[in-house]
Amino acid sequence: MDLHHVGIATPEPEAMLERYRALGYTLEAEEE
Repeated sequence: MDLHHVGIATPEPEAMLERYRALGYTLEAEEE
């Protein structure tokens, strides 16, 4: 994933990071 590129491309990097975090936690939960 290019989180750095996404953060720079979006006007609200914090909001995007929060979405990626939510997706990450969901993926981790599904894996278990």
